[in-house]
Amino acid sequence: MKSSPHRPSIELLFKRGLGSAEIARRLQISSSTVRNVVAAIKKRGDASEVKKSGRPRSVNTRNTRAIIKKRIIRNDGLSLNRMASQLGIARSTVQSIVKNDLKLKSYKLRRGQYLSDKSKAMRLEKCRKLLQHFQKNHSKKNVNNYRIRADRGETTAARHERSDWFSRRSNKKEKSNGKLIIVGPPKWSNALR
Repeated sequence: MKSSPHRPSIELLFKRGLGSAEIARRLQISSSTVRNVVAAIKKRGDASEVKKSGRPRSVNTRNTRAIIKKRIIRNDGLSLNRMASQLGIARSTVQSIVKNDLKLKSYKLRRGQYLSDKSKAMRLEKCRKLLQHFQKNHSKKNVNNYRIRADRGETTAARHERSDWFSRRSNKKEKSNGKLIIVGPPKWSNALR
């Protein structure tokens, strides 16, 4: 718990003979805070803070937090591992400072798939074929009930039932050779509705 910044003022007013309620009213602070400080004055003779028991912070200090904050502002692409090794402290300490003290979220930037001009053209062609297929064969059915799936150059549009996503493959064993294969709803799918 943080100590009150009003300790010296409370001590001065108490030594002048004012009561706890009057000190709280004048300083506009909680009366319980005033009572706690007055109790400390009566017990120890002054309102100074007592040295806390336990191991003091050695790494997660104000100075370390300021250094980490400046490094993040300067270069937000710097990894926590690299920052920890440069500062000579544990990665977990850097992570807890970033998360708990600086209230920042660290994440690893993911790289997307590189699309060459050839792959863009192939995707466009497959999308056009799928669009033609659904406009021609399934104009009255909801297109959202189909799942498009691509495996090793083969693209299938498969019907899914209820909330489960699974593909229904045709009984024919076809080699796709990069061709577009569209699998419609199975014959018995209407029985599930």
